[in-house]
Amino acid sequence: MLGIERVGIDDDFFRIGGDSILSIQVSRKISALTDSQCSVANIFQYKTIRKILEKVANFIEFNIEKPLCGREEMQPVFFIHPGGGGCEAYQSISESLKDHYYSVGVDNYNIYGNDYISCLDELANFYLDNLKLLENVILDGKKVILAGWSLGGQIALEMASILEQRGCEDISVLLFDTLISDDKHETLLSKIDVTLMIKQKLVNEGANAELIKKAVKLSNVERSIHKCKIQTVLSKSEIILFKASYIDPYLDMGPENEMNRFDIFSYMNGRDNNIRDICQTKLKVVSVDSSHGQILDEIVKNWIPFIIDLFQEKK
Repeated sequence: MLGIERVGIDDDFFRIGGDSILSIQVSRKISALTDSQCSVANIFQYKTIRKILEKVANFIEFNIEKPLCGREEMQPVFFIHPGGGGCEAYQSISESLKDHYYSVGVDNYNIYGNDYISCLDELANFYLDNLKLLENVILDGKKVILAGWSLGGQIALEMASILEQRGCEDISVLLFDTLISDDKHETLLSKIDVTLMIKQKLVNEGANAELIKKAVKLSNVERSIHKCKIQTVLSKSEIILFKASYIDPYLDMGPENEMNRFDIFSYMNGRDNNIRDICQTKLKVVSVDSSHGQILDEIVKNWIPFIIDLFQEKK
């Protein structure tokens, strides 16, 4: 393929004659030989046989696509995992939608994979490259519906941004109190010792040292993801934001953090969680009588008919 006799496992593909056209052939060949999904982006990012195969080995071991509820012939809704957890967070909402939509969870690679992805763009590309059902939805010309709570919504927005760049125009993104951070928010958040909060919470729950270590590491990785910017402004996707109205009581932040938490909530209250900053398209903001941590429960109780009607109108 490259016209040379021997290629070492640590040779840089592009330094020994590889280019964008050849990378397509290589990605297809690796996918066929390993029975996995190796994308062109993987070739550009990892460059050597060793690094590419290490990454592909992780892809083989972990399947991110998890059916939740509904029938396969229905319109799919892809629920992107929140921070700190997997797609099981959407089990109740998927059951409530089962007569109308096929709910598919996108599980948390940073929990179940063999390494960590701390870049938003890389994580979103990885999910898009490994969601076979989503690829079929696009090929069939169906609407792409992405949904996510908190960090899951930010990942969904980045996925929508990438899909727009790939030429996909019929996209809806459903956000459950997702926040796009800015300098003001980061300044306020920096005054809160999130690591200490996580440790205290897990200690109170009886967690062992190893679990606490993993939770802190995951938290740091997801903080890095949250700080990442959406790569391009969305210009075609329809975005619906369900915005929490109450200060979240589900974490005991301690008296030293209480004012900082109130400052953060006061700053965001009445705003659109900075979603308008990353989109030029229609943004619908729905105020929900709930805190951030309880918003999915409130959606299941009172907002399922609204969601069903919202999407049915677009069919």
